[in-house]
Amino acid sequence: MLQRCLICTDLKDGLQKLARFVSSFEHSGLKEINFLHSVPLWTEGEIPRIDQDRIDEVKSFLSSQFENVPDSIKVNLEVVSGEPTANIIETVEKYNIDFVILGTTVKTAIQEGIFGSTATKLTKKLKVPFMILRPQLISVYRDEELALRCKHLNRFWLVPYKGGKSSRYLINKVKEYCQKESLKTQH
Repeated sequence: MLQRCLICTDLKDGLQKLARFVSSFEHSGLKEINFLHSVPLWTEGEIPRIDQDRIDEVKSFLSSQFENVPDSIKVNLEVVSGEPTANIIETVEKYNIDFVILGTTVKTAIQEGIFGSTATKLTKKLKVPFMILRPQLISVYRDEELALRCKHLNRFWLVPYKGGKSSRYLINKVKEYCQKESLKTQH
């Protein structure tokens, strides 16, 4: 069962709203929710450096969004500096994440294709499943709808399938992952 989730937000994708619905995630079977935001290196001047002021600002903002966190769910907040793809992979390993939720910024198909650049890089590097939520989707939901979506987050997953070699490979990987996770929960 998927119990440890990483929610990656750039604060433009709407995923930061999910911090207000941690109590709803309890019903989806999640035991641990990790929020991650990557702050770009501060490049003013000759030497890039960590923008600690921005890190503190984002930590303060996201921390203020957590409402009614139940005792049964552990919440971690990571606001780090650097390249998002590397930060996501590092956080997945640090917290032994079961799956990742990503947002994508609004870009044209010519600029980034179907996915954003971070998601495209992660498809080749992540060893856990990930879910992509479009900001257009998050922005139209009212609070009641977001709470319901969070409550039923792991009820169903849509897996793209065209019947080709890569689709069959993906389905086999999903089966393997689910079987491996099933064996973990039995022991």
